[in-house]
Amino acid sequence: MGGRIWSRDEELVFWTKLIPHSAKRLQKDQGNPEQTWRWVRLQMAAILGEKARREYTDQGVFEHYHQNTVQGRFSPNAGKLPYHYYVHEQKLREEQAKRRAEKTAKLEALLAAKKASADEAALASEAAKLEGAEEKADGADSAEAPQEPATSLFVTQTNSGSLGGAEFPIVLDDNYNNGLFVTQSPAHWYGAPAPPGYSHYHQH
Repeated sequence: MGGRIWSRDEELVFWTKLIPHSAKRLQKDQGNPEQTWRWVRLQMAAILGEKARREYTDQGVFEHYHQNTVQGRFSPNAGKLPYHYYVHEQKLREEQAKRRAEKTAKLEALLAAKKASADEAALASEAAKLEGAEEKADGADSAEAPQEPATSLFVTQTNSGSLGGAEFPIVLDDNYNNGLFVTQSPAHWYGAPAPPGYSHYHQH
């Protein structure tokens, strides 16, 4: 609190008689019932009486504690009285900072995992789209490509031969690449349907 510097008597009452009963009491004083800052300021006035150098307020007595222990701005007449409270507050601040850092790290890890999962799902979706597009393109190419016939027999030319004095065409078989002489007499085609007007075939 602002104003006149606290006297030694004020510091002694505050740190030794009242703070051990406040919300800021140390572990060794946890057995004391917790009192409010209003109780602290009323006790300051009641105990000091005429020695009180100011009109105490709830906010004022709290700020005096905070200035000495959290900010480390020790009052000239306090001496070592606030020291243990200062150490306690610094440890609390370190623990709070550590918890905040751990909480932040966990949150960042969760966000990173969520982002990675979303990215993975997006990549899987894109891969599926690409695969579908490729299959569609392959299907279109297959539909457009000519189908290879099971047997490729075709007449290349017609020559005269000595087979019974009949004329016969020369037929090539892609499977064996042999010349085949085919008569035109009606009968049956060996191993495959005969073209119209042809029957027996003979290897040349």
